[in-house]
Amino acid sequence: MMPYFRTTLFSFVQFHIFLAALFLMTMLSGSAFAQMKPGFAPDEARDLVALCNSFGFLEMYDSDADIIPVGYQRVFSSGVFGMDNMYQVYIKGQTGVINFRGSTDDQKSWLANFTSAMIPAQGEMMLRDRVFAYHMSEDTTAAIHSGYAVGLGFLQESLLGQVQALNARGIYDIYITGHSQGGALAILTMAYLHGLPEATLSSQNRFKTYAFANPMVGNKSFSIDYNRRFADTGWSFSVVNLADPVPKLPVSYMEEKALSRQGISSLLGAEEGFDTGELLKSAFLQTFERKATQYLQSFSSHANQRIAKDLGEVILPPYVDDINYYVTGVRKELYPFEYPKILRDSTILENDSLMAVLPRDKQGYFVDESLYQKSPTFYQHKPHNYYVAVLKAYFPEDYQTLSVKCLPENL
Repeated sequence: MMPYFRTTLFSFVQFHIFLAALFLMTMLSGSAFAQMKPGFAPDEARDLVALCNSFGFLEMYDSDADIIPVGYQRVFSSGVFGMDNMYQVYIKGQTGVINFRGSTDDQKSWLANFTSAMIPAQGEMMLRDRVFAYHMSEDTTAAIHSGYAVGLGFLQESLLGQVQALNARGIYDIYITGHSQGGALAILTMAYLHGLPEATLSSQNRFKTYAFANPMVGNKSFSIDYNRRFADTGWSFSVVNLADPVPKLPVSYMEEKALSRQGISSLLGAEEGFDTGELLKSAFLQTFERKATQYLQSFSSHANQRIAKDLGEVILPPYVDDINYYVTGVRKELYPFEYPKILRDSTILENDSLMAVLPRDKQGYFVDESLYQKSPTFYQHKPHNYYVAVLKAYFPEDYQTLSVKCLPENL
């Protein structure tokens, strides 16, 4: 009996050592999506921008199976909230993802974009019959985009419930992502969640943001504070295409006040280097900025009245006299997206005399670019093009084997 007992005991110990080793190898291999760390990770950007395409694929093809990365399981899809916003929740291993939808064709969605007068980054607003209190910056001079703040306000209760649902699954590492307006909501959500009162959510939660093609969401004070806390520490990134106009919005009129104390000192000080033309230009821009601020505040007030007709009463804090938006998050820049060579007039190919005289390059394309269609402006903003560009920049082999590099619907 004794030899058998020793053999059985030895096998039992070996088996459990094997299980422990297998578990460790699985965790280290990343197959369970290894523990979230600070810093830009191309594989995270690839997966998250793919998830951002889910909304478009579901709308165009009634299925997103071709774009969802392996290993991700969608566990929640919200209804439509407030400013025609919605979001999804995914899990992969021990990580979660909150994915915001971008702008839609709905009027309320565009009112959110253009209601760009700023409100304080600390405060509260009345949405229907409830108060949305928020604390998105430690800087009392920080201000944020009022339209996106209202959008987040309508989502807030549902979002907190879904973070708690992830926690109930033992998931505390959570990515926040979105494309376009969804990216703007992702950034504000990052700031909002970190400004919640203690004990609202588990202190174990860690959040990391990847915003794609997002417009700007706050003024310089907000940007400095946000970047200090999240960008400089490697927890917030903004991936933008250099030719995409949306990340340049809302328009920033001036970086510095024209007739500041420093500007006046230079006027009254040394003559050397003084530029009268530049001073007059700056003074004009400052005057224009005041007018533009008043216009945007008036427009935003009327937009809120229009929103209230559909959603109920919306009462915001007083607007801030600032319309200068600044970049938040570490920006990762992509090259402009390639537009296919599509002839304006395909009958050229059937005209032998023209084909004989029109010069072509080594690839067989006509040298005269005017013969081809121009890329539509918002082609550079499409989420699938962002996905393809991320592959091209960071995963060239996957890019080369990608069967569809341009969706026909985007042409």
